[in-house]
Amino acid sequence: MQDELAKEQAYLEYIKTHISQAVASAKNGIKQTKEFTEIVLNTVLQNQSLQLEKSRSQPYFSKLVFSEQTANPQNDSGKTEELYIGRFGLFDRETLSPYVIDWRSPIANLYYEDSFKAINIKVEHGYELTFDVHLKRQFDLKDGHLVQFFDSTQAIRTNEPLIERLRAKSEDRLKDIVETIQADQNRIIRSDPYQVLVVQGVAGSGKTTIALHRLSYLAYQHKHEESFNRFLIVGPNQLFIDYISDVLPNLGVEGVRQTTWESLLHSYLPKKVRITSQHKKVHSLYEIAPTDQARIAARASLLRGHLAMKELIDRYVNHLEHTAIPDEDFVLDRNHVMTRDEISRKFHHDFAHYPYVKRRERLLTALKQWTADCLLTIATNVEKQSHTMSYTAMDEHIAKYKVHYERKLQAYSKKVKTADIFTMYRTLLTSSKGVAWLLHHSGHNEWIEDLPGIVLYYKEVLLSNLTFEWVDLGGLFYLTARLHGLEKHKPFSHIIVDEAQDLGAFQLYVLRLLCNQDALSIFGDLSQSIYTFKGLTAWRDIPGELFSKPVQFEVLQRSYRSTIEIMNLANHVLQHVHQPDQVLAIPVLRHGEKPCLTQWSSRTEALEGIVKRLTTLQNDGLHNIAIISKTAQECTQVGKWLASHSLSIHVISGKETHYEGGISVVPIYFSKGMEFDAVILLNPTNKHYVQDSPIDIKLLYVAMTRALHRLYIDSWEPLSELLSTDSTLLSVIEP
Repeated sequence: MQDELAKEQAYLEYIKTHISQAVASAKNGIKQTKEFTEIVLNTVLQNQSLQLEKSRSQPYFSKLVFSEQTANPQNDSGKTEELYIGRFGLFDRETLSPYVIDWRSPIANLYYEDSFKAINIKVEHGYELTFDVHLKRQFDLKDGHLVQFFDSTQAIRTNEPLIERLRAKSEDRLKDIVETIQADQNRIIRSDPYQVLVVQGVAGSGKTTIALHRLSYLAYQHKHEESFNRFLIVGPNQLFIDYISDVLPNLGVEGVRQTTWESLLHSYLPKKVRITSQHKKVHSLYEIAPTDQARIAARASLLRGHLAMKELIDRYVNHLEHTAIPDEDFVLDRNHVMTRDEISRKFHHDFAHYPYVKRRERLLTALKQWTADCLLTIATNVEKQSHTMSYTAMDEHIAKYKVHYERKLQAYSKKVKTADIFTMYRTLLTSSKGVAWLLHHSGHNEWIEDLPGIVLYYKEVLLSNLTFEWVDLGGLFYLTARLHGLEKHKPFSHIIVDEAQDLGAFQLYVLRLLCNQDALSIFGDLSQSIYTFKGLTAWRDIPGELFSKPVQFEVLQRSYRSTIEIMNLANHVLQHVHQPDQVLAIPVLRHGEKPCLTQWSSRTEALEGIVKRLTTLQNDGLHNIAIISKTAQECTQVGKWLASHSLSIHVISGKETHYEGGISVVPIYFSKGMEFDAVILLNPTNKHYVQDSPIDIKLLYVAMTRALHRLYIDSWEPLSELLSTDSTLLSVIEP
């Protein structure tokens, strides 16, 4: 073993020397110039230098010893090959022999597969080769020094690097996991880029990280395709976007647009359009007791996210196109008449390939040109009478015709229907007939009793012509696309959607319009669908006909984030929900302390106990801690109380764009997608978490599954029955 360690240390030093030389060479090649080709070369060299610098402290993380199988096993030479795998490839510049291969290369699949025997790998031009792996060696490198390594073979396997990774403390930024990607995760990462991919991943399964690694893989595989270099990541909020912002640059992918669905769609609408904050609606859902008004608001929002909304817009635009031109001829005078049939042929046939607004413009241009031609005919006929008329008289005669024709053209043009997006959208949703159609075709006939209330709600929220709600963006964008069209070339090569359960089928369809060949990867967890006013409750809500090809559906059931003890309690709570496509997490690898329950006599006593516990947790090296409550009001009050006791506290209100780490006080609905070393769950009472409420159950599940290592439940009122369990799942601690 010592000989092997010395050998590996020597190779590491050799690679580090090579990197230093390559960095120096790249920097020396950069020149001060104004020549375009030299500027491009400088950019390439700068990128090479940055990538090499990133490799310096950890040039690779694994070594493979393998051999290729041949068609005739008797001809196998038994010769083995060795390859080192890292975040980036390193090559000898002269021979192009690899020192380190990129984790995204086809041969690196050998490292990520569970099997050691007869592994089929697709290489260039669709060829498939078969390999046997004799050794997988995983390295523990710190600051460029080899600490230790772990060997796995067919007979002896180890998960030690993964376990060590899971034991680590959380950070204020999400990190890449290239050295610990599991086989099921790897298959998702390397799925067909032009396939619609839907991934149901339980809490802690690595959905977000896998999504980012998939994008990195796609960028690498298609780096020479000019049409495959425009990527988009859609996340739930700006805080989440900030939290994941370091992963792609660390994987060598720069310039990827990372944004929210709201910001993306808003960018395609006029700047004067205002979108109201969702906070008011969230407040009405979680902060106050349920009311009829809140129910109507939630249903009105869900309808606008349903795919039936697309069908309603299609019907409206189709009707507009069918009735666009007036049922009359265009008459300049008795000698110059364009019949309605001629006009209809132009509009419905000659210009049919244009979207409505452009089609209308083309028609009016054609009518204008025809009018000009008719006027030219008049002028020609008048000039033939020059022997009987003076030039002045001729000019006056022609001018009269011109004024007459222009008035006729203007009058007829006004009869060709215009299309104002915002007026049309309001008309759609403030009509009882339209909303009734929407209720029926969305499968919500049982809501018909709320029809007057929903129509009234739409009239109130859409009162201003340029102020809309978040959920209106899909309809406004789609109406814009139908009326004005989209660019011939779609703006994105591939779109990654995270926390997709918070979007409706219509919103996902809208994203499809922005990417090439349905190149869409959708990641989410139905067990974290916590909003009554938006989102999906089952993946089957996304109909197959929504896309041009079958949807590839994958499930990630193994959970790596939380300890087995924390996930067991979270699963116990989640089992109270009975919904389609529900998947319970399978916790793996890591045990820890049971979740701890303390029932205090008062709120003040509980907060004083929490202050002491925070100090203990920080002394134990657990620095990123979340105090989670159901309501923002409770979080604000607790944050002020803790801050008054000399604690550095961040109260997350949903408006933040940057995650600070440390101690955070956060409502559950803003904690999704994040993770913390420890979570303190505040006062989960029967009043706040009702046993037969799917939303309350999911909220509790989300709160629990934010914890990596420790979960504490502090209550000063009667505990929710959802947490009623025997002592095998909870440790009860006396105050």
